[in-house]
Amino acid sequence: FPSLADNITQMMVVSDNYAFNRVYDFLGQEYSHLRLFQKGYTNTRLIQRLSSATEEENRVSGPFKFVDTSGNVLYEEEALTTMRKFLNPAKNVFVGKAYLDGRKKINHAKDFSSSNFLPLISAHQMLISIMTPGFIQPSSRFELNEDDYKFLRKVMGMHPRESGVEAWKNDSIYYDCFRKFLYYGNYNGPANPNIRIYNKVGMAYGFMSDVAYFVDARNKVEFFLSAVIYVNDDEILNDGRYDYYSVGFPFMEKLGKIIYNYELTRYGCSRGE
Repeated sequence: FPSLADNITQMMVVSDNYAFNRVYDFLGQEYSHLRLFQKGYTNTRLIQRLSSATEEENRVSGPFKFVDTSGNVLYEEEALTTMRKFLNPAKNVFVGKAYLDGRKKINHAKDFSSSNFLPLISAHQMLISIMTPGFIQPSSRFELNEDDYKFLRKVMGMHPRESGVEAWKNDSIYYDCFRKFLYYGNYNGPANPNIRIYNKVGMAYGFMSDVAYFVDARNKVEFFLSAVIYVNDDEILNDGRYDYYSVGFPFMEKLGKIIYNYELTRYGCSRGE
């Protein structure tokens, strides 16, 4: 049976949607928002699974149970329905000029009022709080012990082949630069041996995002860099015709390399690739 650590690893290393859904079921909407709001992330919303569930279905979390290696139940909870209704707080929750619902084309903007929302500035601060919590005021830090921090940092910077998961050793699919948009874009060759990138990406509906912490131990360069871009020239959502490869990946790659090379020269190091 997968553990929470397994699910978090899958979320961070290969951006697995099903792993996110299992963690979503464990936490539930109300608890997630309560803790996020307490930490100051009042504009963040986790109100849907990464699946085709309805708004009502997403308000139900669980049931779940923890078992030991012999199958004995250690702890379990029944399904929980959140009575409070959370909505996307963005000023404009309508995107595009049309979208596909199955094979049916809907000729108006898609409504994201019942969708997850994470402002880039919040995601950036969350990453800082994980990598360097001392730079975040105590009230906004996550209540994690040192082992938790080490685990999160490890899986956020891990290449798929380093995970020990047999299926991820296929480097033609899960190459070292997999899900490292900033600096690598869609490059599937070997990673720069000097750089380790701790990050989390997102890619859906024409939006691409990456929040990343770069560490070049050899040249003693490290920095945070976060970016989001919308690449959907035809403004039709769910048609599978986004401009990820022609615009999104090249933008992310160039931006990452520009900032990395700037940091190298700022510290008097030789220029990178």
